[in-house]
Amino acid sequence: MAKTGWDYQVEIGKNIRRYRLESGISQREMEKKYCISRTYLCKLESGKYCPSIETLRLLAKAFGITPSMFFFDVEGNEIPYM
Repeated sequence: MAKTGWDYQVEIGKNIRRYRLESGISQREMEKKYCISRTYLCKLESGKYCPSIETLRLLAKAFGITPSMFFFDVEGNEIPYM
């Protein structure tokens, strides 16, 4: 079964959460230090919202990774988007 855009968005959200937790940063800290509201971050992590490129750049900087890492799964495989 082919993945839909929604699935892709959900996978990116999972990666955002994974990298945030691996970095030891709480949602509250993200809100205070990087001005990303907890509500918005929660919706990103659940796949309900799709982050902009600028948001991905900001999150990557916070987590010490490159923005492209959000597009790969835990094993390093690219997340299918079509």
